[in-house]
Amino acid sequence: MARAIHGQAPPHRWLQQMFRPVHPEELTEHEKIAYQHFLVRVQHFVPLKGLVGGLLTVLCLLSFPHNPWPAGIFLLDALLLLPYPRLARRWPALSTVVLLTASALAITAADRFAGRPTATTGALYALLIVTGAVLLVYPRHIALLAALISLTYLLPLLALSTSGAWPDGETLQTAGIHTLAFLGLGGITGILTRLYQRLLETRTHQDLLTTLLAGLQEITSDTDLPSRLQHIAERAARATAVAERALLLVEEGGRLIVRGCAGYAGVPLLGLSFPADCLKEHDRPVSIRDILGERRKNLPAETLAALDNLPPTQSSILVPLIGREGPLGLLILSSSRHPDAFDEDTRQRLSLFAQQAAIALENARLVDRLQESLKELEQKTQELQLRQEELRGLIAAISQRLQGPVEALSGFVRLLRDSAASRLAPEEREYLQRIERNSRWVEDLVRDMLFLSRIDVVNEEREPISLTTLVQGVSTHLQMERRGVTVNVQEGMPSFQADPVLFWHLFSNLLQNAVRLLPPDGRPRLDVRCDRLPGAFRIVVQIPGRELAPDERKGLFDLFPPEGKGRTDGLHLGLGIARRIAQRYRGQLWVESLPGEGTSLCLLLPEAVREDQE
Repeated sequence: MARAIHGQAPPHRWLQQMFRPVHPEELTEHEKIAYQHFLVRVQHFVPLKGLVGGLLTVLCLLSFPHNPWPAGIFLLDALLLLPYPRLARRWPALSTVVLLTASALAITAADRFAGRPTATTGALYALLIVTGAVLLVYPRHIALLAALISLTYLLPLLALSTSGAWPDGETLQTAGIHTLAFLGLGGITGILTRLYQRLLETRTHQDLLTTLLAGLQEITSDTDLPSRLQHIAERAARATAVAERALLLVEEGGRLIVRGCAGYAGVPLLGLSFPADCLKEHDRPVSIRDILGERRKNLPAETLAALDNLPPTQSSILVPLIGREGPLGLLILSSSRHPDAFDEDTRQRLSLFAQQAAIALENARLVDRLQESLKELEQKTQELQLRQEELRGLIAAISQRLQGPVEALSGFVRLLRDSAASRLAPEEREYLQRIERNSRWVEDLVRDMLFLSRIDVVNEEREPISLTTLVQGVSTHLQMERRGVTVNVQEGMPSFQADPVLFWHLFSNLLQNAVRLLPPDGRPRLDVRCDRLPGAFRIVVQIPGRELAPDERKGLFDLFPPEGKGRTDGLHLGLGIARRIAQRYRGQLWVESLPGEGTSLCLLLPEAVREDQE
């Protein structure tokens, strides 16, 4: 992570500078919280110290009724509390140290006028040191306060030494012990107070991180890519109180494009493009003017005027967005109020934000690409459906046009056979039979093509159908007995809820093509049965004595197979129609051929077809 201004700022520099006033509006979010905690402690300290000062005043009046000086000194010390809350808001450390040192002087002066040994008031001095440790957070301030109170404690001894009356050894030994105790107490309380403050800082960081992660969840939930990029810039600006403006530059085609900005009201920055290498670590704060450089000449006049009115940048930070496959872009946050606004805590927080924002950006890009792919797929699907509709209409139109001439041709061929067959030579009769057979095939083909063009658009009218009755009816219609084919139908086959017309065509095509697959020798027989499977029914039309080679099974269900496959073209078209009907009912149709068992046409239907009927 590149920083425009190097160095690490303490988390509470507002209290570090003792002789500089504090401006609350310039504090960072973390500093504002600590500053508010200090003011709360001041509010509790003022009445408590006023109460202690009042008690000391009363005790001095009772103890020394003929000497008003000790009581007057403590009363004056209590009155010094009146301006302290206001001074502490602007001069926190200085006013606190001065007030507590003045209290130590008051204790020393009262003790001097009362004529009591200074060692007896050591507890009050220690209390002042502890109070300073509670109010302040820097050990150097507490150490300074402890040194000043120790010096105040030693003032009577210094006054005696200058007057020529040197104190005895016991007094010096007691003063030395008390001074060391004061300094040690100041050091210990400083350390404990600092540890407690660190605990508060950790808790504050947790709260800020919780807020930050909540903002990232909001970014992640947004599915619109431009909106998500703008949210990333806005959340980055709000991730720390010192950042007033934020820019999000996204890497696109080897260039950095401004896709999100916050804090640049009225400045049209979105869409500005920069070379990918124009943003490097700077020796000074990076502003939008620094980024634009010579490119400012190409900007509109209103944009240049808005840029000139922007406040100067005193501190900025560059945060890269790194994805799984490399750099995705860059965040630039800037402040016009703080020369060193982005401390280590802020850098870590922004680093975490950048990691999550990079993930959100990658996900947004993936979602955007997926949506584009889905739109393209939907468009192609619609185009394919339109072409299918056109093809279906073309097939239907051709079939209808061919149906009349083909039926007429078949009728004339039958009329010619009945009237002139006896006068024709054997070879001519064979030619006539071929014409009749092919005309029937063309008639069936046209009829199947016309039905195929309507199979996907027909409105189903489902009703209960007995499978046993249906197969027997189709067998009778196809005149199986007249053709010498025995059809054995299993009794008690289940019923289904289906369209009678579609199921009639389904089993009619199955039986017709099963007859065409019968072996040329032997007694032709078809066995129809139904086997119940878990969640489905399998209907089998078995052709005993006939085995199909792999080449014969290949392409058996194609609507328009390559020329030369199978026995007749009508065989393939009929099985293709049967498979389309089975698929409409979420079923399957295939062929099995095992040595010694013959060939079977297998139809698998889900049990839900039967449940619909129930």
